[in-house]
Formats: sequence, structure tokens, C-alpha cells
Amino acid sequence: MTDASETAPEAPGAAGPRAMLIGLVPTLVVNGLLPYVLFQVLSGRGVGTVPALAATSVFPLGWILAGWLRRRRLDPIGTVSLVLIAVGLVTSLISGSARLYLVRESFLSGAVGLAFLGSLLLPRPAIFWLGGSIVTGGDPSRQAWWNGLWQYPAFRRLMRLITVVWGLALTAEATVRVVLAMTVSPATVLAVSPILALGTTALLIIWTFRLGARGRRQAEAAAAATPDRPSAASPPGR
Repeated sequence: MTDASETAPEAPGAAGPRAMLIGLVPTLVVNGLLPYVLFQVLSGRGVGTVPALAATSVFPLGWILAGWLRRRRLDPIGTVSLVLIAVGLVTSLISGSARLYLVRESFLSGAVGLAFLGSLLLPRPAIFWLGGSIVTGGDPSRQAWWNGLWQYPAFRRLMRLITVVWGLALTAEATVRVVLAMTVSPATVLAVSPILALGTTALLIIWTFRLGARGRRQAEAAAAATPDRPSAASPPGR
């Protein structure tokens, strides 16, 4: 049986899987449904493929700018997204190639996936830092508790396993979307690409939370079997 202090921690105060999945819905609408509808309307009125695709950028641009106005800062992903949108617009309008515009959709998730895999070469993988920001919420005592979990071998294995799975899944998803962008119609890409991207993210979230829940159950069972031994399964203040 796994030692209670060597398993996945619970994420108290953090968004659960249902809240995170619901949070993906507005992104699907803004980056999937609305661009597809606008593209179909413009194409039906005789607008060329490239100008119609360029026009669909108004929705993700508006979404990013609204987030910036709300938080008064641009997060790194929002900044990269803005750059990719700009590059996609410029290259597609100059070259007249709709494929170039559609391919840039995969750059961000592909880069994130490769970054996850590359982080395995570092002392601590990307999921450790990402999970820590979600679990601790910036609370110093919880941050200290989270950092302390790294001393346990099972926790280190878990962090690396999740990092590998996320990295491979995001890289594979980006590759599939590049193939779609180069082989099927732009309308099909607009319809399928956001669903594929967000569907992959949703499956990863569900899998990660279920894995964590299994680790917590093992930790609680081990703690019950050894009540005299302190457990690191729960953070301070819980």
C-alpha cells in the first residue's frame, strides 16, 4: 500500500473538474461557434476564403482584450495568442493562403506540449509548478506544504507521469490539427479544430482529477492504518 505522505494531494479551494470543464464552454463558443458562423455567413455572401477567415479573428481578439481589461494585465498565454493571431493574419493576407492562417491554431498547444515534455529534463516538471499555482492559490503555508511533498518518491512519480501524459496529448492534438488544416476545407477546420482542442483538454482534466482522487483514497487508507504517523495528504488549514 502507498504511504500516506507519498500520494497526490487534494486541491482544497481550487476549482474542481466540473467548474473547470464548464469554464471551457465560453472558450468553445468564442473560438469555435462564433468564428464558424461568421465564416459561413461571409462565405455565403461571396467574401473570399482568406478575408472571411481573417474576419473571424475578431472573436478571439475581443476575448483576449476583454480579459486584459478585466484583469488589467495580459497573461503569457494571452500574449502568445495575440502574437499568433497577428502572425496568422499577416502571413495569410500576404500569401493569400488560408492554410497558413489555420495552421497557426496548432502552434500554441504544440508549443505547450513540447514545453511540458522538455520540462522533464529539469529538476521539477511543469505540472508541479502548474499544479502548485492551482492548489495553493498563492497562500504561503499551502505553498510550503506543496513544496514539501516533493520529498516523497510517489509524489515525484505522479508529477512526472501527469507531465508526460499532458505533453504527449497536447503535442498529438496539435499534430492532428495541422494535418486537418492542410487537408480539409477551412469550414471543416473551423468546426472541428476547437472541439478537438478543448475535447483533449477536457479529457486531460478529467483524467488528472481522477488520478488525484485515487491517490487521496490510498493516502487516507494508509493514514488510517498508521494513525501515529503524520500525513501530508491534506494541506494546512483544511
